[in-house]
Amino acid sequence: MRELTLRKKVEVSLPIDGQAISPDNFAGRTLEEIEGLPILVGNRERRLGDIFEVSGTPAERAEEQAIVILGDTRSFRWIGRRMTGGLIRLEGDAGFNLGEEMTGGAITVQGNVEDWLGCSMRGGVIEVHGDAGNQ
Repeated sequence: MRELTLRKKVEVSLPIDGQAISPDNFAGRTLEEIEGLPILVGNRERRLGDIFEVSGTPAERAEEQAIVILGDTRSFRWIGRRMTGGLIRLEGDAGFNLGEEMTGGAITVQGNVEDWLGCSMRGGVIEVHGDAGNQ
C-alpha cells in the first residue's frame, strides 16, 4: 500500500467540503494534481494544497492508497465520501459525515468524530478511538 500524508498548514474556522479527500479521488494522480484538487472553504473554492502540505507516494488504484491526515479536521465535512477502497487514517478529530455512502475500504480515527459518521454506509469499516457524535 502506498501512503500519502496530508499535514494541515493553516487553521480554518469555516466549514470545508472535504469529499475530495478519498483514495478514489487520489488514485492515478500525481502529487501536483492532488494538491490542485478543488475544495470549498465556506463558499469559496480553494485547492487542497492551500490547506494541506501533501507528501508521499500516490497509488494507481484506490485499494492501494493509504491517506494519513495529521491535525484537527473537525471543520471538514464528507472526508471519505463514497469511498470504495483503500485506507484513511486521521490522527486527530474528524468532522461531520465522515465515510458517508462508503462501500469499501477502511477509515481509522485517533480522536473524536462529529455526527453522522458512516451515514448511508453500505460497506467498509470505520474504527473510532474516541467519541462518535450523537447522531
